[in-house]
Amino acid sequence: MRAKEYLSQETYRLATLYNFRYKNIKVTSAKTRWGSCSALNAINYSYRLIKQSKEAIEYVIIHELVHTKIKNH
Repeated sequence: MRAKEYLSQETYRLATLYNFRYKNIKVTSAKTRWGSCSALNAINYSYRLIKQSKEAIEYVIIHELVHTKIKNH
């Protein structure tokens, strides 16, 4: 799956760059949100995110990574 591969690679890259830790990544068919982060730091992305611009994808990834440190932002 192209979305899973790309989102996993970008999440790893950005997490390494900005020193975030996450448990795992899952790609779903969610319709109402592009991403989410569980209390246990598991990150979920909708496969629909891959259709957005590179900048939007990066924004969502960083947003979800921030949830690994700040749960209630």
